[in-house]
Amino acid sequence: MLVFYFVFQSTYCSYVQKHAEASKRDIRIVNLDPAAEYFAYQPYVDVRDLIDVKDVMSDKELRLGPNGALVYCME
Repeated sequence: MLVFYFVFQSTYCSYVQKHAEASKRDIRIVNLDPAAEYFAYQPYVDVRDLIDVKDVMSDKELRLGPNGALVYCME
């Protein structure tokens, strides 16, 4: 079995997943964007399960805006 791992933008990943299904290939799509809100597919691994931008922004001790929260999540 051949397995491909893709880490790209959501729209591209959606099309790649549909193409892989039509070609009967097994792929795993990983989301590394902690600020992503919508997917047209189900990621195999989702970084938002560990840390989410909204959770960081709502933390009263950190007091970070959207950009700071994104940098914090990436670290």
